[in-house]
Amino acid sequence: MNRFQNEESIINSARVLQHVKFECLISKEISEQEQETLRAFCRSGDQEEKAENLIEKIVLAVLNAVVTKNDFVRQLAVPGELRMFAVDEKKAKLPMMALLMARKDLLYVSWSKANRDFEDTLVYFYHISLIDYLFLQDGTWAGMAVKKES
Repeated sequence: MNRFQNEESIINSARVLQHVKFECLISKEISEQEQETLRAFCRSGDQEEKAENLIEKIVLAVLNAVVTKNDFVRQLAVPGELRMFAVDEKKAKLPMMALLMARKDLLYVSWSKANRDFEDTLVYFYHISLIDYLFLQDGTWAGMAVKKES
């Protein structure tokens, strides 16, 4: 894989991650004890080897969620390009794992209660429409989801 393909894979990984409800996925896919291990890794880099196994499990669940459009996806309309990226697990898994390992801070923010509260606030106080809610994305990954000009 050349530099351009690596960059595209990281960008596509970030774009996929924008569509995922991490709080739901993580609470369903990994145990409370494993969540504590993951929190420790996200906060301070502790237990990296154990966290890597958990992140692999999360990535596989993310890819499955996007392909099957299950309850862990924020919106019903996932672009076909991203679904095709997620279908090719061999191509998508390693860049997505690398992104989550390198940007564990963003994983933690995306997974945090603050994001859930923000979405609930939008729906409750600002009365966004169901259509707008279906297209709501996690902005945590936005900076990683675009190609930087060189």
